[in-house]
Amino acid sequence: MLGLEQSIVRFLALIARFAAVAVMLAGFAGAQVYTIQQSFTTDAATPGGYPIQGRDGKIYGSFGGDPDTGCGGGIFRAPEGAGAMTLFSFTGSFACDSPSGGLTLGTDGYYYGATYLGGTYNDGTLFKTTPGGPIIVLYNFANQGDGAGPIYAPVESSDGYLYGTTGGVLNNNFEISGSSVYKYNLSTGDFTSLYQFGTGGYTAAPLIQGWDGNLYVTVPLGGDGQILKISTAGLVLSTYQFTGGSDGAYPWAPLMQASDGNFYGTTQQSCTSCGYYGTIFRMTPQGVVTTIHSFEENHNGNLPQSGLTEGTDGYLYGATWGNYSGYRLLYRVSKGGYYSVLYNSVDDPPYDTQLIQHTNGIFYGTAIYGGTDNAGILFSLQMDLGPFVKFVQSAGVAGGTAEILGQGLTGATSVTFNGVVASSFRVVSDTYMTAVVPSGATTGKVVVTTPGGAFTSNVSFRISK
Repeated sequence: MLGLEQSIVRFLALIARFAAVAVMLAGFAGAQVYTIQQSFTTDAATPGGYPIQGRDGKIYGSFGGDPDTGCGGGIFRAPEGAGAMTLFSFTGSFACDSPSGGLTLGTDGYYYGATYLGGTYNDGTLFKTTPGGPIIVLYNFANQGDGAGPIYAPVESSDGYLYGTTGGVLNNNFEISGSSVYKYNLSTGDFTSLYQFGTGGYTAAPLIQGWDGNLYVTVPLGGDGQILKISTAGLVLSTYQFTGGSDGAYPWAPLMQASDGNFYGTTQQSCTSCGYYGTIFRMTPQGVVTTIHSFEENHNGNLPQSGLTEGTDGYLYGATWGNYSGYRLLYRVSKGGYYSVLYNSVDDPPYDTQLIQHTNGIFYGTAIYGGTDNAGILFSLQMDLGPFVKFVQSAGVAGGTAEILGQGLTGATSVTFNGVVASSFRVVSDTYMTAVVPSGATTGKVVVTTPGGAFTSNVSFRISK
């Protein structure tokens, strides 16, 4: 009898295990809809970098301009659905400065970005602006120990600085020089060069700031590529050197830190003798790197140059080439490495594509090719995920102000920080509000309760000391 009972228990356990797997697979098989939201024209072409969500709920980004002349770049604003895109082209002395690396929404309401060219020394600028202008140059790069050729927008830290990277320029010997990591004090205007990669060194991606306050930078060149952990004072704290084996090689895209505290990223190549063409990897806060997925030369994607975004369902979303013929492929992968293709197209190569998730639950991204004039597109990916709230900056101190983005915020009745009620908050618009971080709050999710329901943040708000 005991043996029969044990058999029944094992049988039920086996059924439960299969049911769990079925649920997981069902999650991968959910409905998804890919839509080209906007097509860029040849005189307002090459949208690059990473689109962002503004206080007004619209999507903002930048474009590089005419691919033949390099002129006519600027900023675009698009609704998070059907509707016409608005272009704000750079003119005058800024007309040919190529601001193609995306924008950052600052806590002061300005949009921050960089131009690869232009400025006093034609080595690029750091700027801030509003959609209608004017463009305010904060710093002119000179390639004199300060860097040159900034491509991507900087990130804003809670310490009052912007942190960013410069891609460098080719010197007379056809070597890259001027690639660097910098910081800019928003209060004083002081500029500091934190780290110089030296002649031949190169970083091709924006940096990120980890939960520990340190900066993480991917370096695609130099052996098989590196990940650098740098303090905000410019000290290199640790280095991971890729081997070109099963861990991959050439990390062109930035890292992202997921809700589990680990960092995730991609490499463009890996062990080609093994038939692999790029990887998705996980790096622990201690610097241990593990490959969770290897791409192969087939229609399931390869040679990724783009990074990852964590969705509210906990999966990581990304884009890559479909194969060497170059069609776009969108995918998602679990943190354990379960990989699924969501969409592919022969029309829209995915170079420099980064997905973001709007607080309406939909993913958006740009590509520098594709669309009516093959001049670039803004696209969306609907995964049937619900609305949520997110932050302009996801860290702060008790008594400080948290800026919250969402939709349907009008009439909000409460805001809680990891269960602690905020005594003060202000709804500025239906898509933007602020709340004072309450005393006693700890790191955790923020919940905004509105007449239409309760919206939970996609990431934890971190309480700084």
